[in-house]
Amino acid sequence: MPSIPLPTEQSAFSQGSLPYENVPAATPEAFGAMTARAAQGIGQSLENAGNETMQTTLAKQQFTNEASAMSAANQFQQTADDLMNGNADKGIPGYKTLRGKDAMDQQGAYQGKLQDAYSEARDSLNPAAQRVFDGYAHWGLRGAMGSLGDHAAQQTTNYNYTEARGAVDLGVKTALNNADIPDAWNSGLAQIQEASLRSSKIMGLDGDAAEQQRQKDLSGAYEARTRQLEQSNPIAAQKFYEDNIGMFSPEIRYSIERELHQTTTAQYVATDGQTAYANATGRTPAGPVPQNFNADTVKPYSQQQVDGIVSLVKKPSQYDDIINQTAQKYGISPTEIKLRLAAESGFNPNAVSSQGAKGIAQLTDATAKTLGVDPMNPAQAIDGLGRLVVQANSAAGGDRSKVDRFYYGGSTTATGPNTDQYTANLGAVRNSLYGPNAGAPLTADVLEGKRADVEAQARAQAEQRRPGDPVYADQVVAEADKNWARQVQDIRGWDYSNMTTVQDAVIKSGFQSTSELPPELQATYAHLTPQNQLSVNKLYSENTRKANGEYTASDPKVFNDTQRRINLPIGDPERISDPSQITPLISQGLNYTDSQHLITEMKELNSPENNAFMKQVNGVKQTAQKMLNGSVNSIGQMGAAPEAAYRFGFALDQQIATYRKAGKDPQSLFDPSSPDYALKPSRVMAFMPTEAQIVADQAKGLQTQPTGTTPNPFTPNAPAPSTGRPGGVQLTPTASARLRRPGETPAQYLARQSYQPAP
Repeated sequence: MPSIPLPTEQSAFSQGSLPYENVPAATPEAFGAMTARAAQGIGQSLENAGNETMQTTLAKQQFTNEASAMSAANQFQQTADDLMNGNADKGIPGYKTLRGKDAMDQQGAYQGKLQDAYSEARDSLNPAAQRVFDGYAHWGLRGAMGSLGDHAAQQTTNYNYTEARGAVDLGVKTALNNADIPDAWNSGLAQIQEASLRSSKIMGLDGDAAEQQRQKDLSGAYEARTRQLEQSNPIAAQKFYEDNIGMFSPEIRYSIERELHQTTTAQYVATDGQTAYANATGRTPAGPVPQNFNADTVKPYSQQQVDGIVSLVKKPSQYDDIINQTAQKYGISPTEIKLRLAAESGFNPNAVSSQGAKGIAQLTDATAKTLGVDPMNPAQAIDGLGRLVVQANSAAGGDRSKVDRFYYGGSTTATGPNTDQYTANLGAVRNSLYGPNAGAPLTADVLEGKRADVEAQARAQAEQRRPGDPVYADQVVAEADKNWARQVQDIRGWDYSNMTTVQDAVIKSGFQSTSELPPELQATYAHLTPQNQLSVNKLYSENTRKANGEYTASDPKVFNDTQRRINLPIGDPERISDPSQITPLISQGLNYTDSQHLITEMKELNSPENNAFMKQVNGVKQTAQKMLNGSVNSIGQMGAAPEAAYRFGFALDQQIATYRKAGKDPQSLFDPSSPDYALKPSRVMAFMPTEAQIVADQAKGLQTQPTGTTPNPFTPNAPAPSTGRPGGVQLTPTASARLRRPGETPAQYLARQSYQPAP
């Protein structure tokens, strides 16, 4: 800051005073001269004093001007910093925080803000202070404007480069989207090259550097096309790479070749494995994808879509109860209902198509109105679907493809690309779900016997593809085995699904012949294996006997043998582990009730929580069978012991259920110290007829009637029968009294036959 000079010597007025000692001795002339000189000194002193005051005032003003100019310059510099870098507290966005086009667009506005801030600070000063301010703030303004310009130039370059690189990416996308069209592919490549050179120019690259960037960008397009092909067809990707290897940058060739080797190997393994399976069995492992009818609305299913719908059909859904009720109500296949719902909406009750179809069954408003249902209500929509299928079946004669045409096109004879595609799509799903219809049926048992042939064919295919490569051969064998195992499982699933559909309808409706089945069920019956058809015929006989008041018992030998096979160790070739292995045994002597009982037992045995206990139960049953086989009476009548073991097993199962229902531990039945011990000899032998009863039966020509529903024979302290049939069943005097009455359940029949509990 400038300082104000302070007077430190005597006053200017002291210079005009007369020396006192000279006055008394002066002459008048001398005194006048002295007075004149004194007056002159006083005047000079006054002048000097005025000059000093003015200088002091000017110094003070200069100080004030400098202080104001510096304050205004500081204020401007702070504003300039805020404008360039931003100030969150003041809500000012900084120009240097802007990027790309935003910075380009806002450059002029921020330049104006800087100039306005400079002018606003300058205008607040007087002219003298403004001159001082210009000296201070001018360089700050120039610096801020220069920094702003530098940032704008950098962001302009970045933006233009980004735009050029974006054009390269766009060219790659254009080329990939039209890769199958040569002209479009080449046009995309030309766009890539032009944009690549433009981006190099922006970055100051030229000559070799620009050419390297161009080749790198083109290589990226070829790499992207290779990977695009690799997703769907690795073999085609391999060929594309080999045909255009010169377009790939050397640094990426190794990685691409390694990936292609892995993916093409996987595709060759899949192809050779499927071929080996087909050559050995005469069947493809999965149904083909549907034909493409080039429809404008309905598109052909991919294999992934077919597999997805099949998976939905096989999985439990929240609508299964409604589906089963509808199937029973209208006598149609629940699997077919579920298949159509999965294909129509994927079980989405809120689905709405571009054509206006709504809900889980995709009914149009007009169809829903005709049926009197709300298409968005799943229960009503599924019922409406059932009625449409029944209506279609009456005209389709069991031909499911005609039902499909009816459902989509409104008539069993409807045609057109969309209807044809819809029908073909569902046909492909059925081929995958039920198995192909062409050719002689390939049963699971026949297929299991072809495993060695499948593996031999796999090794032959592998040797033809890659001679002398044992690793590849093992991979193809594993793939062929996978196809074989999956197909065995699928065939069992198809067999069981078809069988249960027909079986449940026969039992529920009491059908006594195939001619009584609805057309759709007749078509399903036609696809059953021969053994399952025989089983259904046995069920017809059961229903006929039931209508006549008779009860059809299981063959104890078949029942006991089936139960034995269910409990064999895992890996034993005779072991039964799938429900589809039990239903064919109806044809060999199981009745329907016992087949269901054995299926339940098998499922419980296969569950981790029941496995140990079920093994214990079956151990007790096997011990009881040995005791019965060794009894004296079994020697006299060889069929009595198997029947007695059969009755014992059912009685034990019922006793276990009774204990569980009462909250008691069924383990006490296996404790020799317990009064309820199941293997107490007197209780086991109570299931064998006495010698006298055997003789009486032979004399009367009566046959024992196993029922499989013997009441609990293990009740403590119950009296032992002195005579009677196995399990305490008293003989009835006439054959007619032994027949089940119309509408009588097995339990009611047994109660009427006066079963008595054994000790």
